[in-house]
Amino acid sequence: MDRPSSLLFKAGEIVYNIDTNSNEAYIISEGEVNLFSRDGFLLASLSNGEMFGETSVITGEKRSITAKAGANGLKVKIIPKSNLTNILQKDPILGALWKKTQLRLLDSNKKNSELFIEVEAITEELEKCISEQKVLSKKSEKLSERISRIKRLLYSSEW
Repeated sequence: MDRPSSLLFKAGEIVYNIDTNSNEAYIISEGEVNLFSRDGFLLASLSNGEMFGETSVITGEKRSITAKAGANGLKVKIIPKSNLTNILQKDPILGALWKKTQLRLLDSNKKNSELFIEVEAITEELEKCISEQKVLSKKSEKLSERISRIKRLLYSSEW
């Protein structure tokens, strides 16, 4: 049975999951795909004419990200692994450049994920500090009101 040359995905449908084997890449015909890190952070959104899924095909490793169809769904053209492998074998210079670019992309995605985790942790701490500051501010305001009342009582002749 022949494999289809294109696929349709509903909004939010998973195209592929992280850590799965790769047998093809995709070129977007319609719609958008969102690429997520292992920690669920959005790394990129791609649209018409853009390719995705090629990194794991070129490097021979498992998928390093999860790809999900965008809000309006997704239509892709399938690029079989054999097509990419043929291109890389026919032009070793292009192959070397393409592989090096993909390795840099993997490294960049890893660094971005680490950065996202740090930013998320800092954001949570800041939110906690702001919340605590608001509580302290209210307490300070109440204490200031009581001090003013005490001063009025101490220094006024209204005894």
